[in-house]
Amino acid sequence: MRLTMRSRREVSREYARRYQKLMKMKMKREKGRLLDEFTNLTGYNRCYASYMLRNWGKRVILRSGTENEKRLVVIGDFTKRKSYEGRCRKYDGLVLEKLKVLWEVLNFPCGKRLKEELSEIVKKSRQFDELKISKEVELKLKQISAATIDRLLKPIRKKYEIKSKGRTKPGSLLKHQIRIRGYVQE
Repeated sequence: MRLTMRSRREVSREYARRYQKLMKMKMKREKGRLLDEFTNLTGYNRCYASYMLRNWGKRVILRSGTENEKRLVVIGDFTKRKSYEGRCRKYDGLVLEKLKVLWEVLNFPCGKRLKEELSEIVKKSRQFDELKISKEVELKLKQISAATIDRLLKPIRKKYEIKSKGRTKPGSLLKHQIRIRGYVQE
């Protein structure tokens, strides 16, 4: 018979309290027995069960990051899942739009070559008012890496990809005209 989620949560809370007490007292053998009992009761994987019992009621950061990204902090109950909203986009549609124009102007180079030319062409286009680029977008275009350029331009690059239509098919028309050197038996 399987436990319901509510009963699992209650059992986990009780076992976590006992497990953490054994951790403080450094009783390894008893901890192992308790963990075996807990995994048999709940059906959890042993690794996940020990992680859950160790960190029950503690503040655990599952995803860490810089100030721009969001972090997921779980306190206590591991059976309730918190949703992760993902990173904030650094390079938005405006940056992509200007990057696409500059990529086309420079005759579709790869990300590494575009990165080398980007700072100079952005400066010149602002100087001669060719493109209306704000200071913020200019800063982002100067900071962007070659890999990010390739990742952003990937869907656009697919549109310009040359698709071959014809393939060479085997035929017997020329076989008779081609002389093949063979071994002469003596």
